[in-house]
Amino acid sequence: VLIAVGIPAIFLAPVLSDRTGLRRPFLWGPHMLIAALLLTLPAVPRDTLPLVSVGLGLAEMAVFAIALLVLVDLFASDEIGRGSGVVMSIAYVGALVGPLGAGISVDQTRAFDVALFAFVLLSVVSVLAVFTLPETGRRRRP
Repeated sequence: VLIAVGIPAIFLAPVLSDRTGLRRPFLWGPHMLIAALLLTLPAVPRDTLPLVSVGLGLAEMAVFAIALLVLVDLFASDEIGRGSGVVMSIAYVGALVGPLGAGISVDQTRAFDVALFAFVLLSVVSVLAVFTLPETGRRRRP
């Protein structure tokens, strides 16, 4: 569900970013949405969980699309491949370690709260990290 509903965000986030001339809001905004949605999970009725999944999918795919776009903005044209490799490597390490770590945490604590809190914390740290990036949306490439 996350990936399927996120497909429009992969297209729309970069288009909206180009139109507004901003990149950072399209990174910190989705990360804030992810943190907020994850914080609501314990209180969300079961029948509304698909709506949370839709929100998470849209936010995560928007971040993915803009992260790749920011690479083009931040790296020299002869370094974009290296930057892409770094971002993709980090993403795949997260995709491997995140679910594994969450599963181990749930097995050890018999509760999902610790894993959920870790993902919320990661989203909040990501919001803060975005503010260390320069705003590159108005930069024009030759």
